[in-house]
Amino acid sequence: MVNRVFYGIGCSLVLIFMISCTKQAQYIETVTPSENPYLIQVDTFGGNFVVFREDSFVTSSDNYALVGIHSDPLFGKTSCEHYVRFERPVIPDLTNTSKFDSLELILKLSHGYYGDTLSSIALTVNRLAQSINNDNSVFYNTSSFSAYPVKMGAEVVKVRPIADDSIRLLLDPQFGLELFELIRDKSSQVTNTDQFLEYFKGIKISTEPASTNVIVGLQNKMQIRLHYHDDDGSIEQREIDLSSSSSPYQFNYIKKDFSGSPLSGLVKSNELNSSALNNQLYLQELTHLRTRIIFPQIKEILSLANFVKVLNAQLEIKPDNASWVKYPLPQKLNVYLQNYDKTYSGGLTDATGGFQDGSLSIDQLYGLDTRYVFDVTNYVVRELTTNSYTSQNLVLAGSSGDSTFQRLVANTTASAKLRSRLILSLLIYQNQ
Repeated sequence: MVNRVFYGIGCSLVLIFMISCTKQAQYIETVTPSENPYLIQVDTFGGNFVVFREDSFVTSSDNYALVGIHSDPLFGKTSCEHYVRFERPVIPDLTNTSKFDSLELILKLSHGYYGDTLSSIALTVNRLAQSINNDNSVFYNTSSFSAYPVKMGAEVVKVRPIADDSIRLLLDPQFGLELFELIRDKSSQVTNTDQFLEYFKGIKISTEPASTNVIVGLQNKMQIRLHYHDDDGSIEQREIDLSSSSSPYQFNYIKKDFSGSPLSGLVKSNELNSSALNNQLYLQELTHLRTRIIFPQIKEILSLANFVKVLNAQLEIKPDNASWVKYPLPQKLNVYLQNYDKTYSGGLTDATGGFQDGSLSIDQLYGLDTRYVFDVTNYVVRELTTNSYTSQNLVLAGSSGDSTFQRLVANTTASAKLRSRLILSLLIYQNQ
């Protein structure tokens, strides 16, 4: 058996010269090495990369809260607010010796962040004037509810998202005293759930733009803690907690402004071809900014010979090495399969059925060989036999967890340097 291995950009040209087909090519899976095939590797297939944004997406199912503002030179300005309501407290027996001390909001950090952690964050808390409610109890990044203009609490703080455990913010003592007296009297406003939710509809947590350049992640378990003491000769410190409601009655409002960034074309459009972005793709899961990938030339594999077999196909994504100096690369990426009608049919899986995460490899020395790699063998094989209605696109997206707060700028297959590649290993057989 004679095996010939071809590598590099000129591979397709060599094949055209080498093979003169006299019958229509076909794709079969029965060609074996014993039938004198040629083994080739091709990485010259061009892809069509389209960066797109979703107008709205559900955030009431998020398991984290987002608060802050950050201006990114490549991704524009992102602003996040959190809306949350609270459950009525467990009512203790308060006596005439019980005295109110203070009211505070306790926010536990998730240790995720986006932006400049050395900057301050100006937190603002406003009491809601409108109940968090709608017909289907689902809330989006575009949802919001009116709040009273008078601040319930405000403080400029320095946050170390990794090292710190929580943020504590003092709230309006007049409201705290009012709530304390209602609890002492065991008023229906605090003993009846419906009346409590009408009395205290929740809060909005936001930040002041002039004093904030970071978005911090918070755990979705929040507390408003009322501090008081009993004084019957000796002082005993006590507390009453109001816990945040579970999903869906807390959600993240996320506003994106692409003005002044390379993505400014998304202000008027929902998508941009990478050719208008210097042949680069953009990902930011925080704002559901993703990239659709199409390989229109895949079916040309069938014209290479009488019989062709795909042995292996890998999609290699190469980050722009200048874009992750300040912003860390996502540790994981997702690839979804998108149908003709723009719905999703699941994620790209590996041989064990688990979702692929890109297997990030970082070139610590030069950064030139940093890459994400996905096995797309099954995808390429399926695409060889599809039509315009059954064909699927690949959608490259960020991941959840820590990667939610990260972003990626990567090169496409048309980039002049550090280009991404679809690498195909093919077994071809030509009748003599």
